[in-house]
Amino acid sequence: ERADRNKDRSVRRSKSNFRRHCLNLQVDRIITLTTRENIKDRGKFHRLVKKWLRLCKNDLPELAGVAVFERQKRGAFHLHLAVRGHYDVKLLRKHWIHVCDSGSVNIAFRRGRISKLIGYLSKYLTKGMSETNRYVHRYLRTGYIPAAREREYRGSLEELRDIFHAAYGEPQFVFNGGDWSWLWVEPD
Repeated sequence: ERADRNKDRSVRRSKSNFRRHCLNLQVDRIITLTTRENIKDRGKFHRLVKKWLRLCKNDLPELAGVAVFERQKRGAFHLHLAVRGHYDVKLLRKHWIHVCDSGSVNIAFRRGRISKLIGYLSKYLTKGMSETNRYVHRYLRTGYIPAAREREYRGSLEELRDIFHAAYGEPQFVFNGGDWSWLWVEPD
């Protein structure tokens, strides 16, 4: 029972941190890495991803993102890396092929609200939670992720929206937690 409570708390904490990092980055694209080889060992796949990220950092020092692992139907792992901005897919593929010999790199641009993209990726985050080892990270961060500014305002959700709209523009993410609300604006 205690282990279940701890796991539930860990899942909530991971989802919250994952969402916060995505919001702070203002992600708008998903880079998906797959291998032709059927790699069922998450640790082995994670090592390939880390090697690929090191190679990419040499050519793309500004690369920053938040990633989740997903197990495919065939049992192999692949990775969804949420990033902001344009990256040369040919360069990313070159490094991925160098690392794993045979695989693919795809980039999908997601139009619309950032909360939809985060929800899409969070699905993969929670989907893999049950099979994740207790001492393994549930998601991966890379690069510089700016911290959001936090200010405390008291009032109803409507009053908070008005304050934020006047000061910063339309909030991009709103969470209403009952007796408190959280609104997100783009970092400086």
